[in-house]
Amino acid sequence: MTNSSDPLPQFAGAEVQHWYAALEAKALRLLTRREQSAHELMQRLKEADQHRWGRPGFSPPAFLHQDEQSCHLAQLLFQLQSQGWQSDERFAASLTERLLRQGKGLLKLQQAFAQHQLATEITQPHLARLAPLWLRQVQRVRRQKFGHELPVDRRQAAKMQRFLASRGFTAEQIYAAVFEPENPV
Repeated sequence: MTNSSDPLPQFAGAEVQHWYAALEAKALRLLTRREQSAHELMQRLKEADQHRWGRPGFSPPAFLHQDEQSCHLAQLLFQLQSQGWQSDERFAASLTERLLRQGKGLLKLQQAFAQHQLATEITQPHLARLAPLWLRQVQRVRRQKFGHELPVDRRQAAKMQRFLASRGFTAEQIYAAVFEPENPV
């Protein structure tokens, strides 16, 4: 039987326990710097062995098979989630706020959610909450870059459209921001 505070069985060798403790320390260091998605944290922990910069402890014991390593990593992730250290919900909220501050649009946000492999049940509430705000966001971004004036010719309109598309706004949002007069909100 295992103690609830001890994630590894008592029969796990000292090498495995040392490696697991080093991974746990690495995970906690990463999570104290900023929120991490579960996928991102797992990737970073898997890469810790490859990029250990001479620090001992990150290499898994030689006798530990790849599937056993993955099992230990999944166990560590579950432990961190149950203790409240890692949360995909918090990560999604943090990512959403960061991208909005950077002036990104709906498509960039959806791309970031997919890149971090966040579940739909986590991302949908964020997208639903933001649905009425996208027009103001695209207008704010256009105004910051180009001012309050509507484009005077096709060339200027195309420049605005390309810029807003690169920021991840949809075609409808871009059209509204470039060709329709801004409504004071």
